[in-house]
Amino acid sequence: MRAFAPLLDSLIYTRSRHAKLTLIDPAGQARAERRTPNTVRRDGPYPHHDTEGLWDWMLAQLQELAALMPIGTLVPVTHGATAALVDEAGLVLPVLDYEHVPGDAADLARYQALRPPFEESGSPELPAGLNLGRQLDWLQARFPAEFARARHVLMYPQYWAWRFCGVA
Repeated sequence: MRAFAPLLDSLIYTRSRHAKLTLIDPAGQARAERRTPNTVRRDGPYPHHDTEGLWDWMLAQLQELAALMPIGTLVPVTHGATAALVDEAGLVLPVLDYEHVPGDAADLARYQALRPPFEESGSPELPAGLNLGRQLDWLQARFPAEFARARHVLMYPQYWAWRFCGVA
């Protein structure tokens, strides 16, 4: 009887300025790791993550790592203030960089009028786009047609899971 090697987990970790892919064995030890800059693009309507560049990098790295040992699970881990708006075909808007200040003083005032107090939300008002609600409010106000097309608002880990499996 032939023994099979245990399947390994692959942890996909993205932060503001870097991304890494780590192969983890069943004992929780890192067996291999790949890193790349997580580029913020300045083209388009606002600063946004290079999701296509990161996707191409992930696929190439996973192919290389899978040739070394079998991978059984992909686990995306990302910053909590990042979300993707998608429809059946893909992104309806680029994934906004959470370090970008969305909008102007009028946009901030509109968001502050909508935002519940800390006692209700448990979330302090943070700078730039670190409050996801501020990003979503700005995107809806600035790009209403695209926002309306979104079928799902996916947190960034769920966006990557959706890219890999096609289920939102």
